Amino acid sequence: MNIVVLISGNGSNLQAIIDACKTNKIKGTVRAVFSNKADAFGLERGPPGGYCNAYAHRQRV
Repeated sequence: MNIVVLISGNGSNLQAIIDACKTNKIKGTVRAVFSNKADAFGLERGPPGGYCNAYAHRQRV
């Protein structure tokens, strides 16, 4: 299952999802992470190039 995660900060829930996928508690893979904050630390979680990271400015969406 492909998983897309929406974050706005540290991405602690994102990390929990990544960890659950690694241990097969969730049978899926994080494919994309989106944030409404350009400097959200959660955008840096996970393996480099492991999934698409994007920032969506609320005025441009």
